[in-house]
Amino acid sequence: MIIMTLPLDAAAKCDKNAAVWNPLCGITPNAGAWGSELSSKVSVLLSGIWWLVLVACVAAVLLSFAQWAWARQVSHSESEMAAGTKHLKRSGVAFGCAVFASSVITAIINVVQ
Repeated sequence: MIIMTLPLDAAAKCDKNAAVWNPLCGITPNAGAWGSELSSKVSVLLSGIWWLVLVACVAAVLLSFAQWAWARQVSHSESEMAAGTKHLKRSGVAFGCAVFASSVITAIINVVQ
């Protein structure tokens, strides 16, 4: 709570004579601490996982659309059309959230760097 009441420049200063001294003053997180090779491998792994999430969402949208279309054209069943519509809405929302999350994460990373 005390840091929230201080001005931003006062919280950022490293004053060893202050009443409460911050021993971690001047230390910033460094993602390259383990080397650039490991950092690049982690980036590739995370981007591959994110690619799989997006592919799974697209596959779910396409499969639920096919289920709805089959229920509409072939079986003419209202209950199967309702189930297909429900699955299509859910998979569409999941895909939209995945795309939105990637935009938000990219924005956060760009602001932090």
